[in-house]
Amino acid sequence: MRSSLLATIGFALAATSQPNGHSFTDDVKSHGVLSLKFLDKLPDWDPEQRLRLQLGFDNALDLAKSAMWELQPPGKDALNKNSKIFKKYFMPGDFEIVLGVFKSLLSDSTLGNDKLREVHFANIDMAAICDSPNEPIQPGTIAMYTTPPQLRKPEKATFIVVCPNAWRMGYPKSIHEVKCEETCADFKAKECWPSARMATIGEVILHELIHRTSVLEERPKGLEDAILDQTMKDPDHKESKPVAAYDTYRTQKLVSTGNEKEKARYNADSYAMFAREVWFTTKCSTIPYKDPKHWESGNPNNLKPKPHSTEHEEL
Repeated sequence: MRSSLLATIGFALAATSQPNGHSFTDDVKSHGVLSLKFLDKLPDWDPEQRLRLQLGFDNALDLAKSAMWELQPPGKDALNKNSKIFKKYFMPGDFEIVLGVFKSLLSDSTLGNDKLREVHFANIDMAAICDSPNEPIQPGTIAMYTTPPQLRKPEKATFIVVCPNAWRMGYPKSIHEVKCEETCADFKAKECWPSARMATIGEVILHELIHRTSVLEERPKGLEDAILDQTMKDPDHKESKPVAAYDTYRTQKLVSTGNEKEKARYNADSYAMFAREVWFTTKCSTIPYKDPKHWESGNPNNLKPKPHSTEHEEL
């Protein structure tokens, strides 16, 4: 789960009943991984929401592809074990595991793995999680969650439940619509660091796909357990209880401070934030992104950039 922004809860037990008379087939399903088309069966969801999920799924694979290429540049046999961005989010010994996780989503095509064929989107809160209290996540802040959590065969359906909050977060329609200068707190002052200003539905979906790939049979080599949503001591020392290891600031702190570094390889948002930073560092190569120095709101609606110059060109 990801609080107040991409609020994605890790895994939850599937409910045995199906409210409102909908069946589990009344959802969005990957129709063909090469085209990434979706079945047009989304009860109670409008065409704009269907489009956003279609684009979001594509964007999730774009992010995964960027992350994979950062670790293993296309056309090269050598691995990029000196990636500076990788070292912000993971331990050096995690390299092959992280690369394997992204490869498990993309296979050899970069267009999606056959294992994605049975990913469904549902608007039924089948585990009653969307608005339930779940420490350390506040009720009403969860955008998506994945179910069920059991180790399973790739041909068995899994569900990404889309909570109503997903449509209230102010995500852009596509990651390609995010303007580089708008990722900054203050573009003119060069106050730019990875944050929820970069957040997209595609990033949320990637987070959920990371959960899912870790519970499929023949999980990526080196993983001994499921990739969940880890907690950590508050790096800002403002909260006495553990906080969720979400977004760039906390996922970087997870691996750079304290004795919780081993959690990074089992934290879904560490993968999503790594992929997000790779993507925007490449897209916005003229912006010298700094590392965040403190926790900000995870809600993109709360992080409004100051007016910016129109002179900046996106790459």
